[in-house]
Amino acid sequence: MRCHYCGIEEPFPFKCSYCSEYFCSEHRLPENHACPMYAVARPPRSWPSPIEGNYSYAASIKPGRISRKEALSFIVGSFLVWLIGYEIISSYAVYVPNYTFVLEINSILFVIAFAVHEYAHKLSANLNGIWAEFRLNTFGLILTIISILSPIFKIISPGATVIFSLTDKNTMGKIALWGPLVNIIMSLIMLPIVLVGNSIILPAFYLNSFIVVFNLIPFSILDGKKIFDWNKLIWSGSFVYSLVILIIATMLLHVF
Repeated sequence: MRCHYCGIEEPFPFKCSYCSEYFCSEHRLPENHACPMYAVARPPRSWPSPIEGNYSYAASIKPGRISRKEALSFIVGSFLVWLIGYEIISSYAVYVPNYTFVLEINSILFVIAFAVHEYAHKLSANLNGIWAEFRLNTFGLILTIISILSPIFKIISPGATVIFSLTDKNTMGKIALWGPLVNIIMSLIMLPIVLVGNSIILPAFYLNSFIVVFNLIPFSILDGKKIFDWNKLIWSGSFVYSLVILIIATMLLHVF
């Protein structure tokens, strides 16, 4: 499908929830494609409390506050991620003792890895004075549901944290960094546990490591592209570390 703004072919187009047209990753935001509904899409400058049109911005007053609409998106997105995690981890856990416990704990850790990643983006944006929310994406939801049903095809993208304010590439890079960073912190916490031979959380350790590496790829709308454009040194350090951790996780997974 071609971008309605620039005409470039986009294999994974974004549908603007305001004008209902489809756009490439560069022009997905209302302010980047001269959206005729931009006046509605743009959040109020002072983030007033009660109601703006049909949408409440009260949740944006305090950084990190989640609105009811966003909470619903998180719940639906997390549930789909849990289903994928359950399906992936079950193929590993069947070979280990305490199958049910291993399956449940790793599925939960996988959902946490997804949720804290997206929430970190939102909180970082809010602390920089930018309104952002986690939103479900129709095309991503379809791909995620297909991934749940398919034994081979796996794409986990029920939604993403969307920024609705104009900002520079430095601020965008910092916001993008916080998603993979919290997953890196999770890997640092889990690493000593799996290195001492405890395989209980090994599947979650592997999946969390995979999330970091995938998101740090400097391509298209991925976090890695924004971080790379902001600071190549920080991107390089983050990517190399994450790649090493993924290699370790893969080796351990084959050992156990």
